[in-house]
Amino acid sequence: MPPKKKGNGQKPTIRTVSEHAGVSVATVSRVLNAPLSVKEERRNRVLESMKFLNYSPDPVARALCTHRVRVAAIAVPNIVNPCLAEVIRGVIETLEHKGFDVLIFDSNQSIERERMFIEVLHNKIIDGVIIAAISTKELNYSELAAKTSVVVIDHPEAGHEVDLLYADDRGGMQRLVDHLISLGHRKIGFLSGTFNSMGGVRRTESFKLAMQSAGLETSPEDIVECEWNLYGGAKGITAFLSRKTFPTAFISASDLIAIGALGAAYSMGFRIPRDFSITGFDHAPWSEFSIPPLTTLEYPNYRIGKEAAECLLRRVDSPQAPRIVKKLDLPVMIRKSTGPCSLG
Repeated sequence: MPPKKKGNGQKPTIRTVSEHAGVSVATVSRVLNAPLSVKEERRNRVLESMKFLNYSPDPVARALCTHRVRVAAIAVPNIVNPCLAEVIRGVIETLEHKGFDVLIFDSNQSIERERMFIEVLHNKIIDGVIIAAISTKELNYSELAAKTSVVVIDHPEAGHEVDLLYADDRGGMQRLVDHLISLGHRKIGFLSGTFNSMGGVRRTESFKLAMQSAGLETSPEDIVECEWNLYGGAKGITAFLSRKTFPTAFISASDLIAIGALGAAYSMGFRIPRDFSITGFDHAPWSEFSIPPLTTLEYPNYRIGKEAAECLLRRVDSPQAPRIVKKLDLPVMIRKSTGPCSLG
């Protein structure tokens, strides 16, 4: 029967546990940090002593011992974007399951704030960072990647020092264009997102290439730049619909833009898809409940967050492991916001 706990009011230490369990301090440390390396009988003795003494390890001391703080960060351009919220949810659920705390940084679509975040991270003690920034060419990850684990989401142009997970925007855009062509559309407009973001630049280029591949011409008038939100979509579609003639179908660079466009078109007296078709791009969680339900791409936002977190955990455990570069396909989810060309 174990001896009674001393009533001196002092917090038990790792040495107190080692003396109580009759093992070395090193054995207690291994039970805390690599339990499977300790024989079951000794491990159980140590655990029983910890429970009896009400011992909890000092997180700072444990971090110094293991060189880990079990803290990761994620940077996003807009925390209220529902698609990014799903990415964040995938990251947090995966990392918390492994005992990590997660810091969230919202740049509010500012490249300057993203630069500041990268600089701040140089002086932070963290195990890794997941970045879904609006810009990557302006950001230098080399020094950060030399200090901590870095995973970049949805920016295939990021450097070779980081793990990379991105969706096949180009293939997805081609599928949307082909879907609209199959419905008889030949004049297709694009609500592009902002050109100061790599996402806007990349998806605009993907749109041009998809149209070219389909044998269709595009002109500057076929592309309207807009903010990555509902108001941007409303403003963008209003610019299109205020013209004497406009496309019979529109592709939006995001579902948020598309749903803003749907609302503005409805308020102007248009009916979708009777008057024109419209698609989203990145599968916002509620896009199937818009009126009409939005045709979009099966963008795996939650899975991207989950897999990015798994990449980070792998890199933390094995810093010298081969670099991960993974591209995810984007099938079309056909709903009722697209229909036959009314001019056909």
